[in-house]
Amino acid sequence: MFLCHTLTLFRVVISPLFVFLYLRKVSSFFLISLAVTNELTDFLDGFLAKKWRCSSPLGKLLDPFSDSFWHLSALFSFTQGSLPIPLWIPLTTLWRDLFVCFLRQLYALEGIPFQAQHNAKIKSALWGISIICFLFGLDLVKHNYISPCLFKRYIYTFFSANCLLSWNTLISYYLGSLNLFRRFFKDSGL
Repeated sequence: MFLCHTLTLFRVVISPLFVFLYLRKVSSFFLISLAVTNELTDFLDGFLAKKWRCSSPLGKLLDPFSDSFWHLSALFSFTQGSLPIPLWIPLTTLWRDLFVCFLRQLYALEGIPFQAQHNAKIKSALWGISIICFLFGLDLVKHNYISPCLFKRYIYTFFSANCLLSWNTLISYYLGSLNLFRRFFKDSGL
């Protein structure tokens, strides 16, 4: 369990470092290496937790937090630089994650375990792939292998699709929780 928690905490520590290095315009190879390392540690801690059956309350809180912290750190970084992404991309992702955080807290208040849905895990993996693709794309533009216009068109399409998938997972969570909401708001006098 210690190794799983360490891998998860590693992602939390690396995220601000990534932001700092991205804004300092360090080598894209190094940034890509950090992004790949973050995604691999996410996969590895989940794999080991399942293999060793070492789920813990800390892991259940820390893993989704570290995923969001990492992805949002990278996405907000990408609003800066030579080919910035629109601010709405990280903002819609942040809003989705805050809504899911509220839902997790509601489940905890009711004493019900909150399970991540399969499509939410796919969403998280696609954000990781998108971040890595963005960094590769920046390098391709820098070396004139593709035009900035083409890069923007493809990366915006990819990021927009991820935003839609993110909100799809949120809607799925909420639809699956309608009875819980009704009961909670009724008990709250609303």
